[in-house]
Amino acid sequence: NVTKTIGVSVELAQVNVNYTINDDRFPDKGTISAFISDSNTLIPTGSQVATDSNVIFRVELPTRYVVLAWIINGQRVETREQIRSVTLSQSNNTIVVEVIRRGDLNNDGQMTTTDLVQLQRLLAGILPTSLERELAGDVNESGTLTSTDLVQLMRLLAGIPIGDE
Repeated sequence: NVTKTIGVSVELAQVNVNYTINDDRFPDKGTISAFISDSNTLIPTGSQVATDSNVIFRVELPTRYVVLAWIINGQRVETREQIRSVTLSQSNNTIVVEVIRRGDLNNDGQMTTTDLVQLQRLLAGILPTSLERELAGDVNESGTLTSTDLVQLMRLLAGIPIGDE
């Protein structure tokens, strides 16, 4: 009888994953977390996971912030979804979630009278419409732009709470 021991090693192919919300206009305005599908294992940004892993990304935003788009490895998808499933197959995966603040029509991270003027111009048809402007201008989150949004923005700028704030 002869006994032989053979060593076997399996190396799991891994990919990098990095994710963030927008850029420096929205520091600490929301959080994004990532989990392996069907698991509670949190994946910190900058981590490595197995190739072809299905990762669930979850965005939590404060009141008046809304998702405008997801940019996954350079591909932009306009959607309001706050949960997105992504299969990580590239060597480096980058996920950026674009958010905007309702009432911030010039998208500078602040609400000022400039935004009020832009909303007036948008409602009057003077300012060209875009998805970003429509979402930012829909202050009362009704799905349409009306003079009510203008009144709500004036109230916010005056420091008067609206709705359930």
